Amino acid sequence: MRRAFRPPQSAAAPVPANAMSGVQPVAATPDQPLEGVAWRLTQLEGQLVTVSGQDQRAPFLQFDAQNRRVSGSGGCNRLTGAYLSGPGTLRVGPVASTRMACLDQGTGERENRFFAVLEATRGYRIAGRTLTLTGEGGQILAMLEESTLR
Repeated sequence: MRRAFRPPQSAAAPVPANAMSGVQPVAATPDQPLEGVAWRLTQLEGQLVTVSGQDQRAPFLQFDAQNRRVSGSGGCNRLTGAYLSGPGTLRVGPVASTRMACLDQGTGERENRFFAVLEATRGYRIAGRTLTLTGEGGQILAMLEESTLR
């Protein structure tokens, strides 16, 4: 049985088994910046995120250090919000978004979960090209990969 990485501050909270499926533990690297990079959503609440169809866009985030704002897309709607970060800590929100109807119901549901996860985020870590967002107890909420936007 693999043990999940937990920062020392959050050792009391268990990590759900499905949150770690296929994910290797990563070390915290707060010296790597959140900013100046586009982060594409690859995993949300333990499930891989795939994008298909011509009307769907990959959900992504970008952090602007100068204005302390996060922006991006949930896959259907654009998002924006404030954020605060420190070594390994991250708080996002409130998140505002456009309200276009998503053509695919699954995309709309995933987008709503993504927005909720952003507001539940309390920490982060970066390993290589992967940004991991964590919740109050250190559980993995989402994983994003460094990406170039097209």
